[in-house]
Amino acid sequence: MVASSAVKCYRFLMKHLPLEFAKEALQYDSETGLIVWRERPIHHFKSERAQKSFNSKFAGKPAGGLERHGYVVIGLNDWVYKGHRIAWLITHGEMPQFELDHINGDRSDNRLCNLRHVDHGDNLRNCKRPKNNRSGHVGVIWHRGGRKWMAYVTARGERHHLGLHDTIEAAVNARSKAQIELGFHANHGRAG
Repeated sequence: MVASSAVKCYRFLMKHLPLEFAKEALQYDSETGLIVWRERPIHHFKSERAQKSFNSKFAGKPAGGLERHGYVVIGLNDWVYKGHRIAWLITHGEMPQFELDHINGDRSDNRLCNLRHVDHGDNLRNCKRPKNNRSGHVGVIWHRGGRKWMAYVTARGERHHLGLHDTIEAAVNARSKAQIELGFHANHGRAG
């Protein structure tokens, strides 16, 4: 039950999902990250026939599916919610105020130990290496004009130049030191 339009995929931010309704509809296993449909009560449906049909097809089965960015999404009453936000709601009793970071970078891994509640800036400090990266290291590029390796880091919207270096190792070390000072997650820059 995944939404068909891209716009609908992001409506989850606008619609409040009541905790009790979520707990009646879904079961979350914090150890595996799996969200499964429960046998849903009659008041979730317009008719008894719709309830019986849904429960016979889906009760006990994994809820939702993967969307194009790799997140688990679950359709519930004409709204689409991201699975990690539902997992947080069921576990903590409220939707997260900010973003949820998948610590290991796997957007479909909704185990509670893999989710951390962060602001947007913290979430950006735990990203995988971009696909177009040529050096193999985030924030390290070959500077043609200077014919050296250049290191830089972007944090809180500002780009910081970390110098030109004779070797790639020196540039990587400069970048690593800056990442630590700026509070980047240890997984930042992982292969993706």
